Amino acid sequence: MKTLTKYQVYLKKEENYNIPDKPLNQPQQVVDLMEDIFNLSQATQEISVMIAVDCHMKPIGVFELSRGTLNQGTMHARDIFQRAIMVNAYAIFLAHNHPSGDSTPSTMDDIGYLQLKKDGIRMGIPIKDSYVIVDRNNYTSIPEHMEEERKREMKEKGIKEKPIIKRVDENGITWI
Repeated sequence: MKTLTKYQVYLKKEENYNIPDKPLNQPQQVVDLMEDIFNLSQATQEISVMIAVDCHMKPIGVFELSRGTLNQGTMHARDIFQRAIMVNAYAIFLAHNHPSGDSTPSTMDDIGYLQLKKDGIRMGIPIKDSYVIVDRNNYTSIPEHMEEERKREMKEKGIKEKPIIKRVDENGITWI
């Protein structure tokens, strides 16, 4: 005979924060909210955090995802999307700090972001942006950093970008 256990899954509220009832539509708003709640600029170890938003891009929950060491941390898709699903998130913003004072994303930051972006697409919970935060005025968007690096490499190699040609068919579907 085997024993089967019945479980309940629930969220535990830790703290409440009074915030403006506005959508997060500017990077500075996201960074300020993360800094206000998690105080990332004062941390001596890497801390990974998440803001879950509704379909109007208004925050509905914040989570500390992990604590790492002085120069590395981990985020796992399972932990991120479990929390996002539990608060019925439409989308999420991710961030972590760099205690070193350098907001430049590492290669591992880039690789991790790309994997989590794919996971978010599969789960139906997109990552709106992911930041490396040193303080309120020193932060970098990982996807923007990756795009700048791609353009720089293309320029160095003498490759010109071709314009994307789009057409809309009779059903309103855009084709590239």
